[in-house]
Amino acid sequence: YSVNALAHRGLEGISAEAAGIDVLPAYWQQVSMNRGQTMLEFAAATGGRSFFNTPTLGEAFSTMAQDLESYYSLGFTPAQVGSGTYHRFEVKVSRPGIKVRHREGYLDLSADQRLDARARAALFVSGPDNALGCTVETGEPKAGSGKNFTVPFVVRVPGRHVVLVPDGETARGRLTFVFAAEDDKGRQSELQRRTIEVPVPTRDLEVMAKQSL
Repeated sequence: YSVNALAHRGLEGISAEAAGIDVLPAYWQQVSMNRGQTMLEFAAATGGRSFFNTPTLGEAFSTMAQDLESYYSLGFTPAQVGSGTYHRFEVKVSRPGIKVRHREGYLDLSADQRLDARARAALFVSGPDNALGCTVETGEPKAGSGKNFTVPFVVRVPGRHVVLVPDGETARGRLTFVFAAEDDKGRQSELQRRTIEVPVPTRDLEVMAKQSL
């Protein structure tokens, strides 16, 4: 549900030289359309309702409360997971006259997309989860092309957390790293992905489990 309880409109967003009587109707009409369209699309895509320019919050919340008194929570297990595509929902009812609102669908993220999203999310939260006990050591930044810098670093992963698959006399694993950076102005770098193969002789598995890669 999206609610805009704007009861009046000021002159924010209009420069002094443009704040004439003639420009106000056109300006606010465009602003209103943009805000309303965004709120409407958000509500429609998630199966809710949009209350725009509603100075009486009680009326909006009352309607929302009535909706929440009667609903069904439906769940299902998709046959395929990680397709990387968007899937639409269709809900049908057998009773005539019943109107159903529901979210339009969902994006089934692939494994790579989920990994990229987690890397981006880590930039917005302090102290991200580090269940594997990995460590990162950074070196001295060096000037690169333009305003870019190259920052050397070493990532250490405890060997006991690396999944290895037996392959004859060798156990093989694979580590995928996704790197992202953000400066003091909130600008983010492009995601960098590195995949490293980890072959370990079976005779060294016990030693590897006690060390870091």
